[in-house]
Amino acid sequence: MTFASGTTEAPFGNLEALRDWPVRVAAGGNASTRNESHVQRRRFFSIRPVTSRIATRILRTKLISGAERTVQIAAGNSQSVEPPVMLADEPARIRAHHAESSPGVNFELLTSRKIEHGPTQMHLLRDVIIADGAILAPRSYDRIAPGERRWFLHEEFDRPSESILCSTYMTQKYFGHWLREGMSHELLAGDLGLQALVHDGPMKLHEQGYRELLALFANRTSFAHCDRLWVLDDTAQNTHWLARYERLRETIRSRINAPRKGVDRVFIARGDTAQGRCLANREEVWSELCKRGWIILEPEKQSAETVARTLAKARLVISPEGSALGHAAIAVPRGAGILTIIGAQHFNMPYKGLCDALGIRFGLTVADEVNQSDFSQPIDRLLRAIDLLDTAIEKN
Repeated sequence: MTFASGTTEAPFGNLEALRDWPVRVAAGGNASTRNESHVQRRRFFSIRPVTSRIATRILRTKLISGAERTVQIAAGNSQSVEPPVMLADEPARIRAHHAESSPGVNFELLTSRKIEHGPTQMHLLRDVIIADGAILAPRSYDRIAPGERRWFLHEEFDRPSESILCSTYMTQKYFGHWLREGMSHELLAGDLGLQALVHDGPMKLHEQGYRELLALFANRTSFAHCDRLWVLDDTAQNTHWLARYERLRETIRSRINAPRKGVDRVFIARGDTAQGRCLANREEVWSELCKRGWIILEPEKQSAETVARTLAKARLVISPEGSALGHAAIAVPRGAGILTIIGAQHFNMPYKGLCDALGIRFGLTVADEVNQSDFSQPIDRLLRAIDLLDTAIEKN
C-alpha cells in the first residue's frame, strides 16, 4: 500500500511476505537475539564531519529528508484516556517545566480525554557514518549521543551489514527511555530479521540485567560506515508499539517467575546516579510510608531481576519523576497505580501516556521547590493523593 512518494507499508502481519519485502530480511530467525556481528573492520579517512554539518546549515535539511525510501510499519491510532489522579489544585502549583518537555504537551496530558498516537515508520539512509555520537549523512547530520566534534576521521571503522539504528539521543541519555523505547526498537529489528545497531556508550546500571532477561543483545559501535542504515520513527505509543512493549513485559514476567503473592505497595527511590530532581525530605516520606506498610525499593542496590520481581505484584507504586519509573512500567500488572512526585520547578509527565496505554492508573503530586534541583513533598498532600489513587483503582 502506498502512502506517499517513496513511502510503502511493510507487510508486517505476513511473515512470508516479509521475507520477500525489499528490505532484504535475513533468513533464519531473530537477528537481534542471535547477536551475530555481521561487521567487517577497515581503515578509513573522511571529512564527513565538516561536509555534513556545512550541508545541514546551508540546505537546512533534516536527516530523514535524505532517506532513499520510507516504510510505514504501522498506522497511528487514537485512544480514550482519563486525566491524572490528583488533588484539584495541583496544576496551580506548577512553577516551570522540565527543559526537555513541552508545556503544551504537559497541559494537554493534564486535561485530555483522547490522545492521538502517530504511525511507526522507518527510513532508509545510504552511505552514512556513525562517529563521535552523531549520524553523518552526505547532506545532513543528527546527534544520538554526547561526543567530541572532530574535523576529520582517520581510524579503523566498523562496516556493519544492513541494520536498524536502535539508539536515539534520549535512549542514550536516560535509562527510562532506553528501557521503554530502545528495547522496543531492538525487538522490532529482530521481528524484521535485521541487525539491531546501537551506539557503544557507557553501559547503564541495569542494562546488562535487562538484556539478559529479555534476550536482546544488539551490535554496538562507536565508529561505523553504513551502506544501508534504517532509522526509526518509533516513539508514538500506537497499538503496534504497545504490542511490542507488552511482549517485553510478558518476557520479563515469565523469566522472573513472578510470585503469586508479593509486595502490595512499593516506593521506588531515586538513587545517586540520577540526574538531579532529588526528593529533599525522602527520609521523612519513607518513614511515614513504612508505618503504613510500604516497602522502600532502592534499584541501585538490587539486580534488574530482583527489582522486577519486587514490583511484579505491586498494586500501588510511588516514585519521584525520573527514569526509575521505567522499572515500574515494565513490571507492574495491569490495573495497578503509579503515583509520581514531580518538582514544581521541572514539571514533566513522560510516563502518563504509557500508563494509559498499559491500563495502569497514573497519578501525580506536585512537590514544593527547594532549589533549582531539589524538591520537598508535603506529607499530608502525599497521603491524600495516595487515597485518591487507591479509590480510582478500586473503581476500575
